[in-house]
Amino acid sequence: MKKILFVFALVTLVSTTSCNKNKCWVISDCLGNDLENYCGSEDDIQSYCASHSTAGCNWTYRKQ
Repeated sequence: MKKILFVFALVTLVSTTSCNKNKCWVISDCLGNDLENYCGSEDDIQSYCASHSTAGCNWTYRKQ
């Protein structure tokens, strides 16, 4: 039983620290509509937005 509780506590800890507020972003389309949240480094979010943008509509991001 203790082993199960330890694993549960470890998973909870990892899941709550994996999306640090300093590394969570809100993604918006060119009309200013919020599309989704994304957690990762600023380099990751820049690449993600660039890969989903089109010539007439760039996705942008801001800190959550």
